[in-house]
Amino acid sequence: LSEIRNFMLSNDLSESNAENFFEGVSYRMVSLVIPSLTMIVLLFSKQIKRTFSLIPKLSFRRASQANDVIYSPEDVPIPKGKIHRTISEEPEDKFIIVGDVHGCLDEFKNLLDKCSYKKEKDKVILVGDLVNKGPKSLECLRFAVSEGFLGVRGNHDDYALAAFKRVGKFKNITKLSPKIDWVDSLTKEEVGWLEDLPYTLSLPSKYESIVVHAGLVPGLALKDHDLNDLYKMRSLYKKSGSNKWLASDLDPSNEKNRTGWAKIWNGPFHIYFGHDAKQGLQLEKFATGLDTGCLYGRKLTACLLPGNEIVSVDALKTYVEPGS
Repeated sequence: LSEIRNFMLSNDLSESNAENFFEGVSYRMVSLVIPSLTMIVLLFSKQIKRTFSLIPKLSFRRASQANDVIYSPEDVPIPKGKIHRTISEEPEDKFIIVGDVHGCLDEFKNLLDKCSYKKEKDKVILVGDLVNKGPKSLECLRFAVSEGFLGVRGNHDDYALAAFKRVGKFKNITKLSPKIDWVDSLTKEEVGWLEDLPYTLSLPSKYESIVVHAGLVPGLALKDHDLNDLYKMRSLYKKSGSNKWLASDLDPSNEKNRTGWAKIWNGPFHIYFGHDAKQGLQLEKFATGLDTGCLYGRKLTACLLPGNEIVSVDALKTYVEPGS
């Protein structure tokens, strides 16, 4: 701009004409520079957005746990206060802890009858997977809600929530498959019941017990557990040269370097859990596995507290073939 100004003056143009020329050039340059800068900023912001879109959702959301909401492995939003809970009040008579129901409503009611269940005196706690795969998921959920049952979140309960909310693998899906479309009939109260399911439920202190769907890792505080492990783990393993146990969802009976976590768990809390129908009833010193494969034509099982009495009923039929 300085050179243009000197050029105008050296060619006998009046100073006022030179000033006018200079101002015109300045205006044109600014009018070109501002759109160019704007375009650069837009392109740069798009690149940043594209880069962040490559970061896995779960890890990004875990990094934002300072907020009040985190996200389940199925991409379902969960208030942080609903991850781990404690029951403060004891029932007048007993706790009835029930294994994986999977929509087997008739067997569920038969089991409660055999346990002499009374709504006003007993507290029923479900170890997760109340719904999905079996014949009467919607009816099971409505029964649990009407009776005021407690429970923890299983992977299939979370899957049902994801389907209802159309998040995770159900994002952008309009019509659900017949296996899961029952969720479109859920009421607000029923959705709320599923949303309120914690990942762990601690019993009153005198019982020294925790209910979880799949398992816990020895030596790891509850708050430090991965949500996926809490409702999918089956076994434990150690990396070479390490004494630290790590969770795995692999079947310990099929893997040489995997051990069933319940055999390793050494308290001090007793853990009641489900999820592992293949292993069936597991009665370890500090862990009781209650998934006895009702869905697969075997049994539905409960544990009564106090007393640790095991009660089972036979499945009325095989609803799903194992491994399908």
